[in-house]
Amino acid sequence: MVCPEAKAPLVLPELRNVTKDWTYKTLDALAARASNGDLLLSIVQKGTEPVQLEIALKDFEPASQARIETLAADLPWAQNTLEAPTAIAPATSAAQWGSGKQSLTLPPYSYTLVRIPQRASR
Repeated sequence: MVCPEAKAPLVLPELRNVTKDWTYKTLDALAARASNGDLLLSIVQKGTEPVQLEIALKDFEPASQARIETLAADLPWAQNTLEAPTAIAPATSAAQWGSGKQSLTLPPYSYTLVRIPQRASR
């Protein structure tokens, strides 16, 4: 589906030339259901500043706690090396999840996977 008001995204310059004066705010997200009923949110934050994301679930009853795994680096071209094999490693946390809107802060240059278990049916 094409929205006539939508504008083509800006093409990013070569990222090694980016300065702190330049900012980009770009998110890519995908939601899917796992075979056990869990809701999986896969989010890529390509921006240069942290983003506060508000998530509202519709037609899904979450369990009370979600698992969040985030992979982030200070620079978009950062990498693990033989000398520093864990320079970039996933950070795992848990978050209380209710039935209303939830807030999630995404660091720059990050990938976040949120796994929200489905509440057991009564």
